[in-house]
Amino acid sequence: NILALANFPTLIAEKIIDYDLNNINNRIDETNERIDEINDKKILFIGDSYLVTGNGTDGIIDRFKTISGETNVIYSIYGGTGFDYTVDNKNFVTLLNDVPNDNDITDIIVIGGYNDQYSDQSNVLTAINTFCTNAKVKFPNAQVYIGMVGFTLEANKRYPIYQVYQTYSKCNQYGAIYLNGVECIMHDTSLFVGNNDLTHPNANGRYSLAMGIYQAWKQGAYSFNYSFHSIPFAYSGDASSGNLTLHGFISNNITWIGSQNNCTIQFDNRPSYPDVY
Repeated sequence: NILALANFPTLIAEKIIDYDLNNINNRIDETNERIDEINDKKILFIGDSYLVTGNGTDGIIDRFKTISGETNVIYSIYGGTGFDYTVDNKNFVTLLNDVPNDNDITDIIVIGGYNDQYSDQSNVLTAINTFCTNAKVKFPNAQVYIGMVGFTLEANKRYPIYQVYQTYSKCNQYGAIYLNGVECIMHDTSLFVGNNDLTHPNANGRYSLAMGIYQAWKQGAYSFNYSFHSIPFAYSGDASSGNLTLHGFISNNITWIGSQNNCTIQFDNRPSYPDVY
């Protein structure tokens, strides 16, 4: 509404119209900047079966594209692989090398972690170094991002997976950026397929992973509801044989399910593992 004063209505009207036009132009400029930002991106995903599952329909990459608005997205993925852990002569380094050199790629997002529990972690760190070195040569304008998302419903594998997280999170020394918080997404055990599959995310899990990866990539961190503090304990050994090691536990914090009769318990107070339950 324009309030016209008797002596200079035209002047007031012009000022209000100019103000409105300036606001509209500013919003147009902001929108164009956002469009340019999206159009300038070319993203390469590297990963394991977490990215393979549902790919092309409701997979993590599909959900990421929908959430982010990014459309120029390519991938090189293979189930069972890790930075060092190799299946069919493939790992994250070879998956990267399989992609043709491209100066237009701006972001390389590596998602995995579960399979590298089966490798020596010093070898995994060396492979991360090799990966980042190769990426700089093949894709000189790209920033590498690494996220450790692997988890499982099998409690005895959680400590090795935690070690993988520790390794992946050291990637900054090679110029990569770790996707903070994504390691905790799958600690919500409702996000697993379940039944005979204790490792892979279901449809809700894939959406949660895509959202977390996007937030960590775009905002620097993902705000998670679950942490290593809130998951069930990790153990090794066999209680039925009378020997069980509980990793990172204080004895008075143990809740027993079933009988511990005739079972020798030892507590493994590893300095690197006191926060993993």
